Order: sequence, then structure tokens, then C-alpha cells
Amino acid sequence: DRLGLTPAQLGELIYGVPKGLIEGWEKGRYLQNREADSLLRSLEDREVLERRASVAGITLPVTQSEGPATSESSGSEAADLTSAAQPSS
Repeated sequence: DRLGLTPAQLGELIYGVPKGLIEGWEKGRYLQNREADSLLRSLEDREVLERRASVAGITLPVTQSEGPATSESSGSEAADLTSAAQPSS
């Protein structure tokens, strides 16, 4: 939710991770490994997020401090950055 991206968009930003895995992180079905955690947390830096979005061809939602919205996202759920990448036992 913090990034304002759909699970599919977030998956594209983090090297094509499948939408189902992103949704599993959101729902707590999977635990993230250290690498996934580090990558997801790096997206909290707006500059890193914008750079990755540009490479992936994703239009980011506009933050409240920015101008009018030009996002492809409709405000759908995004992965919870405190959730995860490895299946839990």
C-alpha cells in the first residue's frame, strides 16, 4: 500500500517476481529472505523506486507532495514491505 502499486507492478520492479508470490507476501503466506527484504526496503527510497520504475516501464503513482496523478495504477494493493519471499513451513 505504501508504494501504491499493484502486485504485478511490484513484481516487475523486483525482477519479474510472480504476482502470486507478491500476494503471498501481503497475506503472510510466505516469509521473505534477506535479499528480498533488502530489495523491497530499497524501494522506500523514492529515487531508487523511480529509477527501477523507469527501467521497468512502470508509471508510478504521484505522492501527495507531487503534482496531479499520472499513474497507471488504480491504487490497488501493493506488497507490504514488511512481509515476505520464502514459503513458510
